[in-house]
Amino acid sequence: LAGSFRKTPCVLRLAATGAIAIEDYKRADKYFDQLDGLGAFDNDTRLLAVARYVRDDNTDKAFTEEKFRLDDAATVEQQIELAVLNANADETQNALNMLLQLQAEHPKDGDVAEALALAQLQAGETQASRETLMGLLTGGSKTANALFYLARFAESERRFDQALRMYSQVDHGDLAVAAQQRAAALLREREGVPAALQHIDEFVERHPRYGLPLSVSRASLYSAGEYYDQALALYDDYLQIKPNAEFAMLARADVLLRSDQLDAALDAFRDTVKRYPDSPTAMNALGYTLADRTRKYREAEKLIDKALALEPDNPAIIDSKG
Repeated sequence: LAGSFRKTPCVLRLAATGAIAIEDYKRADKYFDQLDGLGAFDNDTRLLAVARYVRDDNTDKAFTEEKFRLDDAATVEQQIELAVLNANADETQNALNMLLQLQAEHPKDGDVAEALALAQLQAGETQASRETLMGLLTGGSKTANALFYLARFAESERRFDQALRMYSQVDHGDLAVAAQQRAAALLREREGVPAALQHIDEFVERHPRYGLPLSVSRASLYSAGEYYDQALALYDDYLQIKPNAEFAMLARADVLLRSDQLDAALDAFRDTVKRYPDSPTAMNALGYTLADRTRKYREAEKLIDKALALEPDNPAIIDSKG
């Protein structure tokens, strides 16, 4: 694509993003050179270049290269992104300094406050993070996200009733599904699977737009409670809508395995490997099952070895190999 439209900056940036995703940094650098030659090394490109060097563990180049510095036209969102990249590279103090400066300049910006709270938490400044989140909560901006992180505080301090109330109030935004999953997990631990299922069912009844993403959570709960037929039905419904969802395919195969349908489970694992031949997760799942539940040890070893070659530091695959 970039070869056909090499003079189009947006395509070059897209190609560089893809190269970084697969850790092909030399190819990404070629796209950056082309962007530079076109005079298109703008702030979005600078952030992408910083991300490239952070991922490659070259933080000195990421944060000291003059060409990668944001110019005066940088938006608040771009400055937040740079701070987050610093935090991801364990340059926590730099991230805090940037976000504190941004907060001073934009005291009512909820995105700044949220990023600052998370950076404070990463730096071990728990009380400061809590206070920032409380300000975010009372300020009326990003209240759902503030509730989620305050619920995490409450859960870590074993104030489970308070955590459950807060999670239950996260009824919109990008953390709504995660919040209800945590609420269901708390209920399952304390009251059992039926209570967890009831919570999700009632939430979906009030907020039906979350029905599909939370159907996977319901399926997992049914499986945990050994209601295998219900779990399989939910995974089948989900895969009708999202037929290429690898995680759902593997979860469905696991339910078949748990319900003592070994042949069907192996077929499901094989179907997943066939659809995702380069997936170490799928290969490991099939390999481990073959080694654990059959005598096809040679096939199992080949699958696990191939998965391990792709992800040599993956604990689950290392455990399978062991």
